[in-house]
Amino acid sequence: MNNIEKVYAAVDSNPALLDALLGKKTEEAPVTRGMPWMEEEKESPVKEILGSEVSEQEVEDVLKELNDNQIVQLYRESEGAIDAKELLDYAGGLNAAKAKDSPALRALFDGKLQLKEIILIILLMKLFKKKQQNQYSTYSSGGLLNSLLGTNTQPSITNSLFSGLFGNSGLNSYGTQYYAPQSSNSLLNLFGLGGSTSNYNNSYNSLNSFLSGNGLTGQSQSLFGLLNQNANTGVYSSGQVNVNSLFSILNSLLGGR
Repeated sequence: MNNIEKVYAAVDSNPALLDALLGKKTEEAPVTRGMPWMEEEKESPVKEILGSEVSEQEVEDVLKELNDNQIVQLYRESEGAIDAKELLDYAGGLNAAKAKDSPALRALFDGKLQLKEIILIILLMKLFKKKQQNQYSTYSSGGLLNSLLGTNTQPSITNSLFSGLFGNSGLNSYGTQYYAPQSSNSLLNLFGLGGSTSNYNNSYNSLNSFLSGNGLTGQSQSLFGLLNQNANTGVYSSGQVNVNSLFSILNSLLGGR
């Protein structure tokens, strides 16, 4: 078993390690005063798994490969919207060769399913949960989407998660231009997000129209139906999405590609 396989196995056994390996801050112990020579330098999480004898280059190589892993990328880009253990349980671990037989997982590993498409579904699942809870009327006239963009103070999905759909483009300003991958068969195209450049206002209006469910046809109608079906169980009270529901929607959508 090589170094990355050992790290994968360790994370599969203890998903909490993933945050440490990605450098995410966890709740720190209270600071205590002590003499400098009494303070111990914390060892790298990779070295804790592989042993202190591994070189810095080996640590760097492992972290690069870990960050290139599609499941890790999905967890990182979801920014807390997905539980690590639930994701790993669904996927069957970090090793693509051992992944669960799921069309969406295969497409993710093959690069045929874009991370931004999955993030879009996560966002829509959260919005449909609010609709199911009869909270949508509170955010009329596009209020829910305004809250996503940080233009009001209502609780919702973080602005950074929404911005991640389009890249680092500063979406707090109306009329901002952003960039999305070109693909003639992308879910992003449902909302005018699939071109090389799009106008934010047009895409905002497309998303808002979709939430109303009016005049939908084809794939957009199918997606609306799937989101409605999963509205009750698709998002937990914690705000995290149900991974099984997420991939059930993705698998159904990919059946039409």
